[in-house]
Amino acid sequence: MAGLRDYYQRFREYIWANHLIQEGDTVAAGISGGSDSVAMLHMLSRLRQEYPFDLYALHVHHGIRGSEADEDEEYVRVLCCQLNLPFESYHYDVPLLSRDWRMGTEQTARLCREAAFEKLREKLGKEKEEYKAALAHSRDDQAETVLQHLCRGSGIRGMAGIRPVQSGKIRPVLDFSRDELIQYIQDCGLAYRIDSSNATDTYTRNRVRSHVLPLLEREVNEESRLHLAQTASFCLQAELFLATEAARRSLDYLLPTDEAGNRGLLVKETLLREPQIMISYILRQAIEGVTEKQQDITSVHLHKTQGLFGKPEGKRVLLPFHLLAIRRREGVLLQLQGSGKHGDDSDGKKTAEVFRLDPQGETVTPFGIYRCRLFDYQGQEIVEKKCTKWFDYDKIKDNLLIRTRREGDGFLLSPSGGRKSLRRWMIDEKIPGGERDAVPLLVSGSEVLWIVGFRMGAWGKVSLRTKRILEVNVTVPSGISSRLQGKNCICEAEGAQPLRG
Repeated sequence: MAGLRDYYQRFREYIWANHLIQEGDTVAAGISGGSDSVAMLHMLSRLRQEYPFDLYALHVHHGIRGSEADEDEEYVRVLCCQLNLPFESYHYDVPLLSRDWRMGTEQTARLCREAAFEKLREKLGKEKEEYKAALAHSRDDQAETVLQHLCRGSGIRGMAGIRPVQSGKIRPVLDFSRDELIQYIQDCGLAYRIDSSNATDTYTRNRVRSHVLPLLEREVNEESRLHLAQTASFCLQAELFLATEAARRSLDYLLPTDEAGNRGLLVKETLLREPQIMISYILRQAIEGVTEKQQDITSVHLHKTQGLFGKPEGKRVLLPFHLLAIRRREGVLLQLQGSGKHGDDSDGKKTAEVFRLDPQGETVTPFGIYRCRLFDYQGQEIVEKKCTKWFDYDKIKDNLLIRTRREGDGFLLSPSGGRKSLRRWMIDEKIPGGERDAVPLLVSGSEVLWIVGFRMGAWGKVSLRTKRILEVNVTVPSGISSRLQGKNCICEAEGAQPLRG
C-alpha cells in the first residue's frame, strides 16, 4: 500500500500535470468534514508550504441535518485552526429555499454552495481569473458519474465525466479513490465526519454508490471503479479534440442573424457534407451558442434539428430553453422565442416569480441575494454602481417585491414624465426573447423601480426632497448569474458579506 509520502507526491504531480494551481492564485477549498474534503484540505495546506498561493477553507451549512450538521461545522472550524487556515462558514436554509425556488433539494444545495464560493471571492476582492474553487471529487465520484451518464444514454461529453478543471473549479483529488483518501488521513492522524444522509437510498447517486458499483465489483470486475474513471479520461481527450475541431469547422457553416430583434444562428445546409459526428458537434455548439446553456440538450434534440434539413421550408421544432429550430431555404434557423421560462397559468398568461423584499435585511431569491438598509438622506453623493442603487423610500407606499415581468409593466423615463413599456424597452435593448422572463425587477405596487442589472425607473430616484434612503445591493452568485449575463448586463456585487460565520 502506498505510504503518506507517495500519496502526497501523486497529489503534487496531478496538480502540476493539470495546471490546477498557478503562482499567486487564491484557492477556496470546499470542506464538508468528510474524508475526501479533509484529505484534500490537508494536502493543499502542505502544498502551500512550498508553493506561493493563498488558501482558504469554506464550509456550507445546509440547514438539513440539525445538530449533526452543527457538529460538522465545529469539527471543520477546529481542523482549520489546527492547520492555521482562514475559515469561512455560510448558512443556508436549503429545505426552505428549495420550496421557494421550486427546485429539488440537491439542485438548491448546489446553487447555495456556488453562492458561498462567490461571496467569499467578493469578500476577498479577487478577480475571477485568480480565484479557484477546490472541490473534493474523488475517483469514486468519477465512476459514479460516468455510470449514471452511461445509463441515461450519454455521448462522449457525458462519458468524460467530471473534469479536473472547469469554469474556475479545480478537483485536486480526482485521481484518488475514496479508500486511498481515508488511508491518507488515517496516516496523518486525522479524523473525519460521516454524513448520515449518504447511507439512505433517497438519491440516485447513493443507490449507485451503495448497490450498483459494489455489485459490478463483485460480479464483473473488482477494478470497475478504476476502469470507469480511466474511461472518463480517454473520453475527455476525445471530447476536447472533437470540440476544438468542431469550433474550427463551424465558421464555414454558422451565420449570425437578427430577425425582428431576436438574435439567432443560421446553420447552412452545407453542414451535411461533414461526417455525422462532426454534424452533431457543430449543431450542439450552435444550440449552446444561442441558448447559452449546456444542460438538457440531448441526442434526441440534435436528431430532430438535423431532420429539418429534409423538411419543407417553414417546418419547425421546439427545443429546450424556448429555442425554435425553423427550416429556411438556406438551412435551419436557431432562434430564441419570447414565450418565457416559467410556464403559463390556466388562462394562458405568463406567471411571474415573486419574492417580498425586506427593506432592512437580506432576501435570498433564485435571482440573487438582496441586502437592504434604510438611512437618513443628508445630501450625500448618490452611488452609481451597477448592483447597488439608492431609492427615495418616502415615495414607497406598497410592498417591495422582486419578481419577473408581467403584462403591462412599464417605468417612468424621467421625473418630468413619459413612460415606456417594459416590453418595448427589452426589444430596443435587444434582450433575446427567451431571456426576458428571467430578468428580475424591483417593483413597488405597479411601479418598476429597477430593472436589476440594467437601469432604474425615474419614479423612485432620490431628489432634493428625499428624507430617507433605501439602499439595495444585489449579489449574483455564479450558479444563478447566468440569467443576468446578457451582452448588456454584467452584474457583480460590491462589498458582499457572509450570511453568517
